[in-house]
Formats: sequence, C-alpha cells, structure tokens
Amino acid sequence: MNITVYVPDDLGSRIELQRGNLKLSEIFQEAIEDKLARLEVDELADLDPDNERQLERLIQSKYESDKRWNTKGERDGMLWALKEAVYDQVAILTSTAKMLEGSILSEEYMLEQIYEAANLTEEELLGEGKDIIPNAKAYAEGFLLGVAAIHSRLPDEWVKCPDPHPHD
Repeated sequence: MNITVYVPDDLGSRIELQRGNLKLSEIFQEAIEDKLARLEVDELADLDPDNERQLERLIQSKYESDKRWNTKGERDGMLWALKEAVYDQVAILTSTAKMLEGSILSEEYMLEQIYEAANLTEEELLGEGKDIIPNAKAYAEGFLLGVAAIHSRLPDEWVKCPDPHPHD
C-alpha cells in the first residue's frame, strides 16, 4: 500500500537536510506499528472489567520493584563511596544527587554521571548486560543518594571548599 504523508514545511526542511541519514519508510512503518499496538491495547483494556484490578496490581508491582532497586542502589553507592571512591568522586556524585531534589533527571544522565565520576563501566556498575536491572533509574537514584549519605557524614571542614586565594 502506498500512502502520501503530509508534513509541515519546517519539518520537511529538516527532513531534507537529513534525507541521506533517514529511512523514511522504515520510520513511518515503526511509528504506525507503535500507534496501532497502543490502540489495540487500549481497546483490549476497555473490554474486560477485571483489567482495572490487574492494572493496579501491575502498578503496585512496579512501585515495589522501584523500591527494591532504589534500596540496592543506595547500598551499592554507600559501599562504593566507602571502599573505592576518592573524595572528588564522592563530591561530584553528591552534587548530582542534590539535583534530584525537585527535578527529574533522566536515567541516562544519572548513569552517565556515575560512570564518569566513579570511573566505572556500565558492566562494572550494573553487571553483565544492562537488562539485569529492570529499573536502572531507581537504582541510579539510590546509588546517588547512597553516595550523598556518606558525603553527609564527612567532617564539615572536609566538605567546605577552602578559599583558593586566602591572602588576596
């Protein structure tokens, strides 16, 4: 089946700039497949009155999974900070943890900060195959909070940055 698709001029211009890098047919097919799958799931959910209870069960399961992975991350963060980290690494990850307050950091950003500051690879942090952690975001948040908890136990004079030019 051939379909003509309208795109606004600004999007069309951007597509033209990247045309060699884009497989438009594949992109549109994936988008249509995704949308159809979501519509089919919505229709299925509307058919069965028991689905609401099942959805609640899944939501509760997700909450419990998040909590488990967050706790594991916090423990791992504390152990790493105590056994392997140097002060600069702990300070950097603590400042990242402070950014969690009142904002939403992406899983990718948090993990990238941990990899960089801790000088760890993804495999060293998460184990072989990232898919072993179903909720890496909850784990990463916990890891950052665990490191920050260790940082908060340091003597105040360590935590305060000394004046780099005390005699100026």
